[in-house]
Amino acid sequence: MVLFHVEIIAREYDPSNAPLAQRAVSEMLDNCIKKAKVTCAGAYADERGVFLILDIPSAEDMSRLWGNALEFATIKVHPIYPIESLKRLFKELEGYESQTPR
Repeated sequence: MVLFHVEIIAREYDPSNAPLAQRAVSEMLDNCIKKAKVTCAGAYADERGVFLILDIPSAEDMSRLWGNALEFATIKVHPIYPIESLKRLFKELEGYESQTPR
């Protein structure tokens, strides 16, 4: 399982293109819902944009979801993992730090 935080932020565009941009992003969101497991999604209150947490097998599969949305939006993708994994990493790093010569 791979989880990705996908952040879609509208680019500056000619207002006359707004209907095209809205349609492209809407189609991309539909693709995400149909072809990926969306574990969480929402819209930002402070800017034009949405986020999705997707459970999808690979980055290749994810890139097929975008469609024409890339023409109108910047899409940022971040792999994410459970907080428990971060806690384990911190414990491992503590052990590493104590073994590192100063």
